[in-house]
Amino acid sequence: MTKAAKKADILLGTGNPAKQAMLAELVEGLPLNPVSPQDIGLDSNPDETAPSHEEVARDKAAQWSLDSGLLTIASDGGLVIPSLGSKWESLFTHRFAGTSATDNDRADELLKLMSPYEKIPAQPPG
Repeated sequence: MTKAAKKADILLGTGNPAKQAMLAELVEGLPLNPVSPQDIGLDSNPDETAPSHEEVARDKAAQWSLDSGLLTIASDGGLVIPSLGSKWESLFTHRFAGTSATDNDRADELLKLMSPYEKIPAQPPG
């Protein structure tokens, strides 16, 4: 009888439960045991000032990994709305309405920005 290999822990580099679920799906089927920052009592706030979503994700993963000592997976996404031009920056999707804004506040502010336009196509960055 062979002994099952122990799965290595991998930190899901976000405090957001919805994003944790998405990241956990990415490692499903791999010999990895997804753990959240909450599981290990970690409260980190990685810098998100890099000039691209890819670099922000890389920086987040590196910081969470340094803070936890674990292999880490992270992501960064935003909503691209070309019609809004300089009024909208996808790198700041979550923070554009202020750091203490709720999801409803952000939705309301985005609807205000979009009010002059009809049927604006939106897409994830890529």
